[in-house]
Amino acid sequence: MALIHGEVDGLSFDYPADWTLTPVGHLKHYETVLAFLTSPQASAIESCGPDYEPGLGAGCEDTYSLPAGSAVVRLSRWGEPQLRNGPITSPLPAGWQPLTIAGQPAAYTGDYSDFSTPSSGQTVAWLIAAPGSEPWVFYAVVATINGPQTSTMTQIEAMLATLRIAPTVAP
Repeated sequence: MALIHGEVDGLSFDYPADWTLTPVGHLKHYETVLAFLTSPQASAIESCGPDYEPGLGAGCEDTYSLPAGSAVVRLSRWGEPQLRNGPITSPLPAGWQPLTIAGQPAAYTGDYSDFSTPSSGQTVAWLIAAPGSEPWVFYAVVATINGPQTSTMTQIEAMLATLRIAPTVAP
């Protein structure tokens, strides 16, 4: 499988050449959606209306097109002291597993849902501590897969295996 190297906001990684990396960069409240990574036939956009003001958390909506056999990966950065009161892997809510990604403490769940995830497909998520800033800043990799998951999950996990994180930039 041919790969392309991508970089967005301190994250660098390799991903399948037939996937598309679309930078976003909208600062909501605590979350900044950095980019969408989409498999062939899938697409994702984040549109912000006239009431959008960076950092105030209003006015943006994610829209996914997820035909059968496709996937959308949302890459985001979260930052705010009140979001977590301890290391990213402790305590973990039910259904989350601790692991290490890019040399950083991380957590994974195979059953994820939030305000941006579509109702079709299965959504999984990884939270990864940003270097030197845990627990205050972390990255989220949220993948929604519609259809056969084995090969798609393998491609997403291969991307995560190449992930490198530059020193934290304040959110």
